[in-house]
Amino acid sequence: MLAVIHGMVDVALFMTAVQVIHLFLIAEQMALGNELRMALQGIAVLSIGPTTTEELEHYGIKPDFEPSRPKMGFLVNEAAQYAGRVVLEKRERRDNAEFHSGDAAPGERQPSLTRSRAVRPVRQVSPSTPTMAGFRDGLAHFDILHEISSRIASADPLHLVLDRVVAFVATVIPCDSCFIYTREEDKLILRASKNPHASLLDKLGMSLGEGVTGWVAQHREPVAISTRASEDVRFSSFGNLPEDRFEAILSTPILCANRVVGVINLQHREAYIHSDLQIRLLSTIGFLVGAEIERARLETENSELTNRLETRKTVDRAKGLLQRDLGLSEEDAYRTMQRESRQRRKSMREIAEAVLLAEDLRRTLAEQGSTQVLADPNHSK
Repeated sequence: MLAVIHGMVDVALFMTAVQVIHLFLIAEQMALGNELRMALQGIAVLSIGPTTTEELEHYGIKPDFEPSRPKMGFLVNEAAQYAGRVVLEKRERRDNAEFHSGDAAPGERQPSLTRSRAVRPVRQVSPSTPTMAGFRDGLAHFDILHEISSRIASADPLHLVLDRVVAFVATVIPCDSCFIYTREEDKLILRASKNPHASLLDKLGMSLGEGVTGWVAQHREPVAISTRASEDVRFSSFGNLPEDRFEAILSTPILCANRVVGVINLQHREAYIHSDLQIRLLSTIGFLVGAEIERARLETENSELTNRLETRKTVDRAKGLLQRDLGLSEEDAYRTMQRESRQRRKSMREIAEAVLLAEDLRRTLAEQGSTQVLADPNHSK
């Protein structure tokens, strides 16, 4: 307590309401209650959750924020990430207040810092913050290689590979959003996201050079913007993305054989300074996963091409049966299948397979009928 009053403490973590009660009970017994309140207003005060926050507010202290989850590990981790910025902001406000107080007229009452803060709700770290993310910043190089290789070595389809990369990146670097774009000719297409954007995946795209993401792909360089990302000259807004309003962004290229095959974006709701280690780490991940992403993308393209060829063969066979059985022209047979596809809300391949199935059943029944006729002893009479 005395260390707090004498300015020797920058951050105070309160784990329970009982701690608050005991602290102020001792302070009151020592006639230092007001001094403690004043000191706590000048440092970062963090509360484990609503009950502790309520007790702090009872004593006139508004916590600066609560952790994303009411656990001690999360409180310590997120205090290490964000408390420094809170302390700097408070010192700047204090210095500004002292500077302007010299211009005040004698006897003029200064605005109360406690009152102005009391109307502000207690902030909470976003629940989307990765579990214990801050403690993973110091992963050994071998651990990183092992994690990445274990996630991409199974030769899964493109979207599953990308989802695993997103999960891994969001685990080792704290962020509120993680996007992966893949390059398709001269376009970058959104393929994976930490936050749900089902309506935008595989649809949202941008040209090379467009926005921060396009700039990174075009120049093959990482970009780290710690605050006011939307004011950067390279920024482009897409309107339907809430992440466009986030404060900070880290974007790095994904490379394969000296060619850009995609971009990884990390974004933060609040201002965030990315360390050199985090920038190098994300760039390294881009190098390591580039070949696997390109392999998965090419395999997906090959699979889709094979599927289109199979669909075309199936449709052509069904079209031939309709021409034979209904006496239709090739164009009329195709239009008939198209009409059925729209009316029944089925794909052309499903309609074609139904036609082929009907033909197989007709042939099977005809063969069974012939067999029964030949086996009938009265047939020859």
